[in-house]
Amino acid sequence: MIKIDCHIHTIFCKHAEKSIHSYIEHAIKNGLKKILFLEHLTLSEKNFKNSMTINEVPLYFYAVKNASEKYKNIIDIKCGIEADFHEDFFNETQKICEKFDFDMIGGSVHFIKNFNIASRKTRKDYADIPQYELVLEYFRTVKKMVEYGFIDTVCHFDLIFKFGISENLYIDEKINSCINSIIDIIAEKKISMEINTSGFTHPVKRQYPSFDIIKKCKEKKIGFTIGSDAHSPEQTGRYFKGIKKILGLLNEKNLVEYKKREKYEILI
Repeated sequence: MIKIDCHIHTIFCKHAEKSIHSYIEHAIKNGLKKILFLEHLTLSEKNFKNSMTINEVPLYFYAVKNASEKYKNIIDIKCGIEADFHEDFFNETQKICEKFDFDMIGGSVHFIKNFNIASRKTRKDYADIPQYELVLEYFRTVKKMVEYGFIDTVCHFDLIFKFGISENLYIDEKINSCINSIIDIIAEKKISMEINTSGFTHPVKRQYPSFDIIKKCKEKKIGFTIGSDAHSPEQTGRYFKGIKKILGLLNEKNLVEYKKREKYEILI
């Protein structure tokens, strides 16, 4: 059984439910031994609602640290940031993160041309953009993010397929070349790849990233973090049994965790 979950949200992101303690109690109930809260921080020219504000970052950090102390004899609790990549603002995001002793920084892309590609509510706003253009721009943005560095793991690598965009686009020469280039950079910079199980509840009906991407990462000796992307307490550790089977097919016996930005391998 996989007993670590490195992607759990809190009410600070304004679209998750219930208290930090509720997530911890459910994690314990679900047999988890280690959890990492990974809250959204999105800085851009628009005031996006699904994120902490800058002023809320210390409140979040110390809330998790206090909970960690309270439960220290029961479960290992760590604190991180899911940093949304916006090219013109990521330097500021980095400066904010560096003010606190976070354990892990996850990097993610939710916005293309300022459209939230992860939200059902905004799908109509970018419906006129050709799918090919959207997918290519998404992976080009992910490439910029990993080139920038700073992050420890890439969250939900192929989130662009969440709502059922044809995965046949994977075989397009330009897109495939971009993806392979991203994986090479991830390997070179010793960044990890997150296996995110939230996709099983989305129209894509699989983990992020796809099996083929996981296989490519394994071949490049890239480590894997695992996260449920829980936005409610009962979602902690969801669908992890299936991921253990996938990793078993690739003879992968380890996952990765972070403590104060240092990477450690742990046996599955």
